[in-house]
Amino acid sequence: MLESINSSSSSYETLTLRGVKEAFSDGSISEPEALSKYAEWVKQPTWVCIPEADHNRVVYESVSGSFPAVRPPKYMTIYHFFRVSKRGNDIYLSKVRKKFIPLWSNCRSCKDIKFLNGRSGVGNLLFITLTYDTSICTKQEAYDNVGSELNVYLSDLKRKFGIIKVLRCFETFPASGYPHIHMIVEFLDHKFRFSYYTFKNGRRGYIISSNSLRKKIEGYWHSFANVQGVKSVGAVTYLLKYITKDMYADSFNTVSHLWLYHKQSYSMSHNFMDFTFKIYSVPLSSPLLKTNSNIFFVKPIFLGSFDVNFEVNERYFVVKDPPADVDLEVSNDRYPSLFRSNFKAFYEAREVSLNG
Repeated sequence: MLESINSSSSSYETLTLRGVKEAFSDGSISEPEALSKYAEWVKQPTWVCIPEADHNRVVYESVSGSFPAVRPPKYMTIYHFFRVSKRGNDIYLSKVRKKFIPLWSNCRSCKDIKFLNGRSGVGNLLFITLTYDTSICTKQEAYDNVGSELNVYLSDLKRKFGIIKVLRCFETFPASGYPHIHMIVEFLDHKFRFSYYTFKNGRRGYIISSNSLRKKIEGYWHSFANVQGVKSVGAVTYLLKYITKDMYADSFNTVSHLWLYHKQSYSMSHNFMDFTFKIYSVPLSSPLLKTNSNIFFVKPIFLGSFDVNFEVNERYFVVKDPPADVDLEVSNDRYPSLFRSNFKAFYEAREVSLNG
């Protein structure tokens, strides 16, 4: 069921993944209807409010009595409002792109290097695509199981070949809606011998020279698997481009399925490709400092998230003093509804606005 929320000015419907999934599970809405809710959900602005003590603004209160004294300082409150990152909105995509900046940079430094060249060669990278046989199970079962099945597949690779690093993303077939997996696997303890090969569709690439070994790797997966050697960092940048852009350019077909079935869009092992880059003496870029925000909080309190029903352009703003008609002397469990119902007053009272 979808939650209906009353704001100070009107009544509107707040979409949540949990609500959509419950409605889909109990048959209230069909799968196409559930998937269509993604576009509404991602466009609906959701905010969080985090207050902190403003140590630059202190109110001292005198204590009555003959001996001069003051009570402990009472700090004024500053309220930080952040627009929530949702899978597919501008904040989410910005965070994803920033995460991959070091890898993009390393790939640019390595763009003229060929990992494989000529009629044959030796390398430690595989580009693997795992599809899903629709006769095995329903689409919902496929999404429910694909994560655990992928973990089993990768575990088999580790047992056979040792340490691996993985860059992985899901994609949804337009026709069937079933998931398939694209990933680049970096092997730190094993190298493969490859042969140049012309496929049935006319494309050329590198395959593992040993048919038995290639079939063994493909056989770890229950459905069709395509395993090829990686010629250059072009394969890496192809996946990065898909993760940071193209995944959202198919009318939300992929991302809406991943949202509804609660699947992680991508994953990347720590220090992915660093081992390979070092082999080719590529100067590695420093990883980005991981922070939740650019604001340093002193004992902040999370007051919850809430939706608003009017257009808001900022991603972040500060209110040093709440509007006069907003009563903050309420219990914590009422904060989300309080800020939701009074958000416009807070928004119009903002004193600092940071875009971007």
